[in-house]
Amino acid sequence: MTNTGNFAEQASKAQLDLTGDDKDAMKSGKNMLRWDAKKKKFVRGTGVGSDNKKMIRTESGALISASYKSGRFDDWAKKKHIAIPRAGERELENATKLSQKRFRHTRTEESKPLDPLSYDYDKKMKKRKLKEADSVTEGTSMGQKRVGQHGKAKSELKNAGQIRKDRIAYEKRREKSTRRPSRKGGKGRK
Repeated sequence: MTNTGNFAEQASKAQLDLTGDDKDAMKSGKNMLRWDAKKKKFVRGTGVGSDNKKMIRTESGALISASYKSGRFDDWAKKKHIAIPRAGERELENATKLSQKRFRHTRTEESKPLDPLSYDYDKKMKKRKLKEADSVTEGTSMGQKRVGQHGKAKSELKNAGQIRKDRIAYEKRREKSTRRPSRKGGKGRK
């Protein structure tokens, strides 16, 4: 370096470019280890994008990791034997009829056996017996069907014990709601 010019000019001439321009320098930069703060360890790669992961382009044009590709539609089309025409291909003649046809469930499965240990086993058994009894009585009575619950109507009148219990519960609730808040902790009054 010569002594001509000021320090800034001399420094710019002595500058060394550390970024690699050729393929070898770029490749070595990718292979270097760097600290990944999320994983809390050293990893290979530049950290830009998803390193060592296959990327696919979505319909919108965005690049995402290939692990997000589910292929559910292709599996469904294969299972239902549906061949969707590609761009430029001719559509099937019966395609409009197929889309208008409505699917109806025709399969009926027998219900599972009841579990005697379940909490509502008795209630379900009672319902089942009532249903069986209804199916027997349906044909006998001149084409009339019984609608609704056929058990005994629940009495809505309360006896003296129930009334007493309700009054005590009501009093307890009223006392709790009218009680002054405790002065423990919090800010004092001003």
